[in-house]
Amino acid sequence: ASTVITKKIHIGNDIVCLIFNDGESPFHPDCITSQFNHVFIVVQKIHQEKYRTMYRVTVAYKNGVNKVRPDIPAGSFFEKTPEFRKLLLAKVINSERSAYRSSGFVDALTRVRSQFLLTLHQSCIAKKLVTKEER
Repeated sequence: ASTVITKKIHIGNDIVCLIFNDGESPFHPDCITSQFNHVFIVVQKIHQEKYRTMYRVTVAYKNGVNKVRPDIPAGSFFEKTPEFRKLLLAKVINSERSAYRSSGFVDALTRVRSQFLLTLHQSCIAKKLVTKEER
C-alpha cells in the first residue's frame, strides 16, 4: 500500500506523464486520479527485429488542453532513432506548455499557490510572535 501511495505522490504531481507500456493491456488515463495530470503520452514497443525497434505512441489530453504539434496520427509506428527521441521530447515539452494555459490547470495552480502563500504567511507570523516574546 505504501508503494502505491509513493507512486501516487510522484505521478500525481506531473503535468505530462510519459508512460512506457511494456505489456499488451491498454493504458487507461482514468486509472490515475490527479488534479495535475493533464496529458498522458503512452509509448508501447510493437516489435523488435535484429536491428530495428518499433514503437506506437498514443496521446490522451484532459478536457480543456489543446492538442499540440508535432502531430502523432492514430496508428502511427516509429522506429527507435534519434529523430523519434526528438519528436517525443518536443511532444512532451509542447504538451506541458499547452497544459499550463488550460483553464483547469490555471485554477488548480492558483489554489495551490494561494494555500502555499497562506501557510508561508502563517509561519512567518508565528515566528515573529515567538521572536518578540523571546526578547
